[in-house]
Amino acid sequence: MTDNSPVGSYVVAVSYRTVWAEIANVIDALGVDTTSRLKVRSGEHLAVVLASAFLGGPPIATDVDGGPDLVFNLGVLPAEWRPALTGRHDTRFADVEVKSLPGPG
Repeated sequence: MTDNSPVGSYVVAVSYRTVWAEIANVIDALGVDTTSRLKVRSGEHLAVVLASAFLGGPPIATDVDGGPDLVFNLGVLPAEWRPALTGRHDTRFADVEVKSLPGPG
């Protein structure tokens, strides 16, 4: 029989207030020029807000020359959270690449 209880599961929950606050944090940290260049059709604007809310802060870099779309500093997270996200305790950064699915937008 399968145990469907959440006991032993790793769960990250983010309040809608945190998500709304992160929108302002992203704009403050990256600036209007950078945030206005996020690719809406591929969902970069949503990815940056949601990832920022889960990772505790806005990205430290965004793609300007073909690099990762978003780069986050994981040093702001408690060290015990990092293995759940990356499989390692010593991971300091997370590179995020946002891709859109084919088909009508």
